[in-house]
Amino acid sequence: MQKRSHLVYKRNQDFFYVCIGHLSDRGFCQPDADEAAEIAERKKKEELDREIEKVKKEYEEKQRLKKEKRKAKDKEKDKDAKVAEEEEDKKDEKAKDEKVCLYA
Repeated sequence: MQKRSHLVYKRNQDFFYVCIGHLSDRGFCQPDADEAAEIAERKKKEELDREIEKVKKEYEEKQRLKKEKRKAKDKEKDKDAKVAEEEEDKKDEKAKDEKVCLYA
């Protein structure tokens, strides 16, 4: 007759029976290399997605503030200034796209 023991999972009060030999085995109940690599890749992708969202939100906030400033000064500006602002917007958009590409 083999001696048996059991492992208890603390959160769910779940358990299963395991022989003593398996408890001393270092590879018992360990994720395989492919599974560990997949988990690490998923975590990295989620982190990059969060960083991209952060950059997008910062850009949108910056653009919102610019538009508010422009509305206040809009009465004083002429057409040449508006063209310059549009060019500045295009440069900002390009800078945002470059940042997003760096993270992707």
